[in-house]
Amino acid sequence: MKTLKHILFSLFLTLSITTASAQSDPYFENKDIGFCNQHADTLTLDQIKDCTEVTINSKKNIVITSYIFSYYINDQLMLHSIQGFNNKIAKEEIEKMIAIKPKVLYLTEILGECNSEILILGQHKIFIR
Repeated sequence: MKTLKHILFSLFLTLSITTASAQSDPYFENKDIGFCNQHADTLTLDQIKDCTEVTINSKKNIVITSYIFSYYINDQLMLHSIQGFNNKIAKEEIEKMIAIKPKVLYLTEILGECNSEILILGQHKIFIR
Protein backbone atom coordinates (compact mmCIF):
# COMPACT_ATOMS: atom_id res chain seq x y z
CA MET A 1 0.00 0.00 0.00
CA LYS A 2 2.83 2.36 0.88
CA THR A 3 4.54 1.58 -2.42
CA LEU A 4 1.34 2.25 -4.34
CA LYS A 5 1.09 5.69 -2.70
CA HIS A 6 4.68 6.45 -3.71
CA ILE A 7 4.00 5.36 -7.30
CA LEU A 8 0.84 7.47 -7.50
CA PHE A 9 2.61 10.47 -5.99
CA SER A 10 5.50 10.09 -8.46
CA LEU A 11 3.05 9.84 -11.35
CA PHE A 12 1.20 12.96 -10.16
CA LEU A 13 4.46 14.87 -9.78
CA THR A 14 5.64 13.85 -13.25
CA LEU A 15 2.36 14.91 -14.86
CA SER A 16 2.43 18.24 -13.03
CA ILE A 17 5.97 19.01 -14.16
CA THR A 18 5.19 17.99 -17.76
CA THR A 19 2.10 20.21 -17.87
CA ALA A 20 3.94 23.19 -16.40
CA SER A 21 6.87 22.87 -18.80
CA ALA A 22 4.56 22.59 -21.84
CA GLN A 23 2.89 25.88 -20.91
CA SER A 24 6.22 27.69 -20.63
CA ASP A 25 7.77 26.11 -23.75
CA PRO A 26 7.89 28.76 -26.50
CA TYR A 27 7.88 26.00 -29.13
CA PHE A 28 4.60 24.25 -28.35
CA GLU A 29 2.14 24.19 -31.26
CA ASN A 30 -0.78 26.53 -30.56
CA LYS A 31 -3.57 26.04 -33.09
CA ASP A 32 -5.43 29.05 -31.65
CA ILE A 33 -2.90 31.38 -33.31
CA GLY A 34 -3.62 32.57 -36.84
CA PHE A 35 -4.07 35.43 -39.29
CA CYS A 36 -7.12 37.71 -38.94
CA ASN A 37 -9.09 35.13 -36.92
CA GLN A 38 -8.34 32.35 -39.41
CA HIS A 39 -6.85 29.65 -37.20
CA ALA A 40 -6.65 26.70 -39.61
CA ASP A 41 -3.55 24.61 -40.27
CA THR A 42 -3.92 25.20 -44.03
CA LEU A 43 -4.80 28.49 -45.73
CA THR A 44 -4.65 29.87 -49.25
CA LEU A 45 -2.71 32.99 -50.21
CA ASP A 46 -6.06 34.60 -51.07
CA GLN A 47 -7.22 34.08 -47.48
CA ILE A 48 -4.29 36.01 -46.04
CA LYS A 49 -3.47 38.52 -48.79
CA ASP A 50 -5.42 41.32 -47.06
CA CYS A 51 -4.56 40.24 -43.53
CA THR A 52 -2.15 42.30 -41.45
CA GLU A 53 -2.84 40.89 -37.97
CA VAL A 54 -1.70 37.92 -35.94
CA THR A 55 -4.65 36.83 -33.79
CA ILE A 56 -5.43 34.36 -31.04
CA ASN A 57 -8.71 32.55 -30.56
CA SER A 58 -9.29 32.96 -26.83
CA LYS A 59 -12.09 33.91 -24.46
CA LYS A 60 -9.54 35.75 -22.35
CA ASN A 61 -8.57 39.29 -23.21
CA ILE A 62 -5.13 38.32 -24.58
CA VAL A 63 -3.20 40.91 -26.58
CA ILE A 64 -0.34 39.65 -28.75
CA THR A 65 2.76 41.67 -27.95
CA SER A 66 5.44 40.06 -30.13
CA TYR A 67 6.10 37.25 -32.60
CA ILE A 68 8.42 36.11 -35.37
CA PHE A 69 6.88 35.67 -38.82
CA SER A 70 8.95 33.64 -41.28
CA TYR A 71 8.93 31.57 -44.44
CA TYR A 72 11.45 29.98 -46.76
CA ILE A 73 12.55 31.55 -50.04
CA ASN A 74 14.02 29.62 -52.99
CA ASP A 75 12.77 26.14 -52.11
CA GLN A 76 13.91 26.26 -48.49
CA LEU A 77 17.40 27.57 -49.13
CA MET A 78 16.93 30.91 -47.38
CA LEU A 79 14.69 31.81 -44.44
CA HIS A 80 13.04 35.25 -44.38
CA SER A 81 12.01 36.35 -40.87
CA ILE A 82 10.62 39.50 -39.32
CA GLN A 83 10.13 40.31 -35.67
CA GLY A 84 6.80 41.91 -34.83
CA PHE A 85 6.30 43.93 -31.65
CA ASN A 86 2.51 43.98 -31.56
CA ASN A 87 -0.08 41.96 -33.48
CA LYS A 88 0.41 43.86 -36.77
CA ILE A 89 2.24 42.67 -39.88
CA ALA A 90 3.23 45.34 -42.38
CA LYS A 91 1.24 45.18 -45.64
CA GLU A 92 4.56 45.25 -47.52
CA GLU A 93 5.64 42.04 -45.77
CA ILE A 94 2.40 40.31 -46.75
CA GLU A 95 2.87 41.48 -50.36
CA LYS A 96 6.46 40.15 -50.41
CA MET A 97 5.28 36.83 -49.03
CA ILE A 98 2.46 36.59 -51.61
CA ALA A 99 4.96 37.23 -54.45
CA ILE A 100 7.26 34.45 -53.21
CA LYS A 101 4.41 31.94 -52.69
CA PRO A 102 5.93 29.92 -49.84
CA LYS A 103 4.60 26.48 -48.97
CA VAL A 104 4.66 27.03 -45.20
CA LEU A 105 4.39 30.08 -42.92
CA TYR A 106 5.77 30.06 -39.40
CA LEU A 107 4.53 32.18 -36.52
CA THR A 108 6.98 31.52 -33.69
CA GLU A 109 8.01 32.82 -30.28
CA ILE A 110 4.60 34.41 -29.83
CA LEU A 111 4.15 36.37 -26.62
CA GLY A 112 1.00 37.96 -25.30
CA GLU A 113 -0.29 39.92 -22.36
CA CYS A 114 -3.40 39.42 -20.26
CA ASN A 115 -4.13 41.47 -17.15
CA SER A 116 -0.49 42.70 -17.02
CA GLU A 117 0.80 39.10 -17.12
CA ILE A 118 3.21 38.09 -19.92
CA LEU A 119 2.16 34.83 -21.59
CA ILE A 120 4.17 32.47 -23.78
CA LEU A 121 1.71 31.54 -26.51
CA GLY A 122 3.88 29.12 -28.49
CA GLN A 123 4.01 28.87 -32.26
CA HIS A 124 1.87 27.85 -35.21
CA LYS A 125 2.91 26.38 -38.57
CA ILE A 126 0.49 27.17 -41.40
CA PHE A 127 0.60 25.30 -44.70
CA ILE A 128 -0.24 27.17 -47.90
CA ARG A 129 -2.24 25.42 -50.61
